[in-house]
Amino acid sequence: MLHRGGSKQVISISRSSWEQFDALVSGCQNTLVICSPWISKTGLARLRNLLVEKKPPLQQIVIWSRLADAETDSSGILDLAKALAPSTTIELGDSRCLHAKAYVGDRAVGMFGSSNLTQAGFQDNLELLAHTADCQDVQKVLDFL
Repeated sequence: MLHRGGSKQVISISRSSWEQFDALVSGCQNTLVICSPWISKTGLARLRNLLVEKKPPLQQIVIWSRLADAETDSSGILDLAKALAPSTTIELGDSRCLHAKAYVGDRAVGMFGSSNLTQAGFQDNLELLAHTADCQDVQKVLDFL
């Protein structure tokens, strides 16, 4: 439990799992932010399955990644954008030096840690995520990105 300005703030820490990712994406209503240097076919397939039939559809998805990196399925990201158009806009950001991993739903709920959007990041490797529903903490991370 963290204390800030006299109030108690709870941030939970846990081992990464696809169930956590699924819950964040499924609970998202308007805007989803994904910041992951590497996004694999497995990660995109999971995201696509959660979003293609989502009613109502998300308004916006922001994806920051290393788009030119061989570990990122850039063509899959473009295919996802086409599948979700025109109801959902996808904004892409590219950074060769990106190392941060963040997943944010509706600028209100966030997961931050060591997990890339890959099978290794959410299942095979020993990774961790901090979870918060504090809008101020989420905004600080978004401002950083």
